[in-house]
Amino acid sequence: TLGLHHHRSSLGESLPLVEMEEDQDAIRNTSFGKAVYSILCAMIGAGILGLPGTLAATNLYGLLVMAAMGAVLHYSGQCMTVCALEDPELITFRDLGEKAFGWWGQMIGLVLQ
Repeated sequence: TLGLHHHRSSLGESLPLVEMEEDQDAIRNTSFGKAVYSILCAMIGAGILGLPGTLAATNLYGLLVMAAMGAVLHYSGQCMTVCALEDPELITFRDLGEKAFGWWGQMIGLVLQ
């Protein structure tokens, strides 16, 4: 009965404010993937809601910078995909960094992973 609070009705009966059985079922049916999905949706939603203010503050330059960043990220994603397909032993970003930049890439991949 965690978090279960009662209130008195006009007839003096004690009624629960929250049905715990339904809440416990919802908790048991929630997976790690669903939790990650919910957090990502919240983060992306907040980012999208902040875009108009950002664009208003930075004018056309902000839009150009965002478009350039999108192009660079798209290209780097394609490069990582090609590297991963060429060498199936690459599993982590650390492995990918080592293949691309040697020891320094491995250390950067370790820190950023």
